Amino acid sequence: MEKFFKNRQWLWAAMGAIGIFLISSFSIRHQHFVSDLGGFLGCLLLVGAYLGFNWSKIKQHDAKTIASMKMILVLVAILIVLEAVQQLLG
Repeated sequence: MEKFFKNRQWLWAAMGAIGIFLISSFSIRHQHFVSDLGGFLGCLLLVGAYLGFNWSKIKQHDAKTIASMKMILVLVAILIVLEAVQQLLG
């Protein structure tokens, strides 16, 4: 248990859980993509939790972990772009 708190795994787990909760604010209503600041914060927290849990692998340049990280970041960027387009087209 002491190792759990020493390695900050509890922080990454909390960030991931809060991120998933906030991401649930993304929804599709009446053929429109709807979100708010909570959805963006949730995405950032989830990506931060992933990076935290896998930091040692990223520092070792693990190809699979880096590819997964890039894919997650691309998906988050797509969500942000879709939200921006929806706001512009109103």
